[in-house]
Amino acid sequence: MKKRKILLALLCLCFLLPLCLSGCSGHSYDTDWIIGKTSAEIEEKYGAFEITFSYEPSEDGLYKNAQCGYYYLDHIDLLGNDSNEMIFVIRFNKDGVAESCYERYRNIGG
Repeated sequence: MKKRKILLALLCLCFLLPLCLSGCSGHSYDTDWIIGKTSAEIEEKYGAFEITFSYEPSEDGLYKNAQCGYYYLDHIDLLGNDSNEMIFVIRFNKDGVAESCYERYRNIGG
């Protein structure tokens, strides 16, 4: 009976430990595809932006001179808590076309 409990515990560790210690990104964004696309094209592929850094779209629906992004998890700790929430940020130029992308950690408290 004791051997079964130990074996079960080891099996659980073998399956859960790699998941907890590895990067557990929720999404993978294709930066090569994003650069040169409008915010409308990006939202069509990835869904509505989850963060817009206090910008509103212009009359034509495009984000211009703006930064928008998506939240995703870079790592989940052993208890399943979000330990390092990341933001994938896209910068748009004056014409509403993506000119750069980068990842950053979410600000603490917001």
